[in-house]
Amino acid sequence: MLSSIAFWPVVLAAISIALHLVYRFHGRALLLKGSRISSQGLRLMVGNREEKRTVAFVFAHPDDETMFFSPTILRIKEQYANSRILLICLSNGDYDGKGAIREKELHQAASSLGIDGKRDSVILVKDSRLQDGPHFWDEEVVKSVVDRVIAPFRREGGGMTLFTFDEGGVSGHKNHISVFNGCRELKKVQSDIKMFKLKSETLWRKYAGPSLVSDVLSPSSPPRLAVISPNPDRVNEAMAKHASQYVFFRRVYVLFSSYCWVNVWDEVE
Repeated sequence: MLSSIAFWPVVLAAISIALHLVYRFHGRALLLKGSRISSQGLRLMVGNREEKRTVAFVFAHPDDETMFFSPTILRIKEQYANSRILLICLSNGDYDGKGAIREKELHQAASSLGIDGKRDSVILVKDSRLQDGPHFWDEEVVKSVVDRVIAPFRREGGGMTLFTFDEGGVSGHKNHISVFNGCRELKKVQSDIKMFKLKSETLWRKYAGPSLVSDVLSPSSPPRLAVISPNPDRVNEAMAKHASQYVFFRRVYVLFSSYCWVNVWDEVE
């Protein structure tokens, strides 16, 4: 009989194998069908592939880029060779005293997602007013910090698209919500920036895995700005780089989270 210590790793491994098989026999077909809808969505959000546009993902902590935004990052890297991606992380995630470790992990995970450090950039903000924790950040501080970070890239021209959380912060984390609030305020005064917020899904949709891709592709579903990952396996590779955070519940999250498969976006006017 399995001990309680050995039980859950075995269960997790069995689930992982089952989902892997589902992905191999069913998921790949979904991803192929999703390529067209992803291209349509990105054309509206990022523009034509020939454009030299800057695409900024603004988030709160190292690992947010992988856990929530990886489908869109991977798809842009695949289809938009002329665009530059900025990963703007507003804290080093030092709530548990592991900030220095998490900084290194962010760069390693970004590399796994194809962020090359040449044309693309990982920008980790260190500001005492933006400390990781279960509290809200001042939206004016977020606004000014993001404005300062993206200003040099905006001056180069080519246009700017900004992706971030929505009002619910996807997971409800107060830092995530503050990132949205600050970016929304920035959008109000920088109207030339195109801004899109990641839809906070209901609980069952959040953990529907590839089933949400089927729902998004269904003819009966309402039109959405959706981006479907070209390769969900890459999420596991990138998340493994966040070794200090890759604890049991996050391994489960990666297995079931629909955010590892598809991002649904709403434009912020």
